[in-house]
Amino acid sequence: MPRDMEARKKYLEEYLTRPEVIARRKEIYKKYKKSYKGIESAERYKKSHKGLKNRRKGALSYKYKITEQRYFEILENQVGLCAICGSASPGRKGSENFAVDHDHTTKEVRGLLCHPCNVMIGLAKDSIEILETAIKYLKHYKEKIYVVE
Repeated sequence: MPRDMEARKKYLEEYLTRPEVIARRKEIYKKYKKSYKGIESAERYKKSHKGLKNRRKGALSYKYKITEQRYFEILENQVGLCAICGSASPGRKGSENFAVDHDHTTKEVRGLLCHPCNVMIGLAKDSIEILETAIKYLKHYKEKIYVVE
């Protein structure tokens, strides 16, 4: 395979237009399409959805060292809301669970957060200084009056 990007593109275009490659890709597509039709597909979805629930329980116990019951106790203490912004929504498509916020050093669970708040804490590297600086920054620009001409 050529190292030059233009030569690579040319090689790939030529490769993908070869009759044997086209035939092989069509066969793979046919097999794929057959295996995901109708009832078989619905059954596969049910199995994978059940697997997601089991994975969630496994992650709670393995990664965070808490039970599902403990998760719901924390959620009840937070009145079913995000510990930071107070949102009732987990804020992530396809998920009905809040993120488990934990200290990455001690592994201690701090609370349950919606996705945006969890990402914010993560991007700030759990640093109080970074978050305080961000607050000062926002306050500084909030106090400025912008004149639109």
